[in-house]
Amino acid sequence: MIVCLIGLSACATAQDESTADAVDDEQWSDVIEDTSVTTGIYISSFEASILYPCEEPGERWWMSTNAEFSERYRALTKEDEEPVYRGTHVLVRVEGDKTEFGQYGHLGAYSREFTVTSLIDMRRIDSEPEGDEAEWIHAVCEVGF
Repeated sequence: MIVCLIGLSACATAQDESTADAVDDEQWSDVIEDTSVTTGIYISSFEASILYPCEEPGERWWMSTNAEFSERYRALTKEDEEPVYRGTHVLVRVEGDKTEFGQYGHLGAYSREFTVTSLIDMRRIDSEPEGDEAEWIHAVCEVGF
């Protein structure tokens, strides 16, 4: 009798776990659009982690970074007086996963989320946006690396 109850419990647990895995896989398959290499302008500041992708003008994506990316960004911006509040623009080429259109990031203010899996290149942008930010972004993207 005890063996029977243990066997039934194990079957129920295995079934619950496989159902949970199927739900998780299904959830993620709806969220991730593709893995891609993206070039853009990145800035991190108070409650912001923004990527302006060069290949999609006018878009602002929330960017989730990895340790390698964060360390490189800190190294490039360490001499800035208040990088947490003002932020420093850098040109990046990254590989990662891009979500479908939706609401992401702080207060859902971003149309996509890009999760960095690999940093390919990063360099500091010495100019600051003046006037029309969209024109400045376009000009920086045109110059590239």
